Amino acid sequence: MEFEKLPEDIVQMILDRIDSVPHLEALMLIHEAAPRALTSAEIGARLYVSAGAADKILQDLQRHGLIVAGPNAGSYLLSPQPDNLTEVSRLATTYRQNVSRVAGLIHARGSRSVREFAKAFDMKGKDPKGGSHG
Repeated sequence: MEFEKLPEDIVQMILDRIDSVPHLEALMLIHEAAPRALTSAEIGARLYVSAGAADKILQDLQRHGLIVAGPNAGSYLLSPQPDNLTEVSRLATTYRQNVSRVAGLIHARGSRSVREFAKAFDMKGKDPKGGSHG
């Protein structure tokens, strides 16, 4: 697969913490603007989505620990944790160098809710001793 050419830790970060390409793009906008905070209205305008959609994206990124609330209401900054800053910088570099691979990985893995549903469904069909219920 083309995704195997991406750094393993970046692939894992994308799978664990990036829900969609608009989430990734919002994170990249905040990364590029640092140290200036961006508002959800600015993000929405740059991503061509409604303010409500931008708010949802930013809340998701905040829940994943990638961004934090900024100094003004409705503004956001990168999470200042050193590990996070390093990871996001590496993700930005990887994304710039491999746009189609990174976007393809995000699209190929499906939404988090679909994966969680599939995992839950798969677990229900398994016998604890290794067989299947039928």
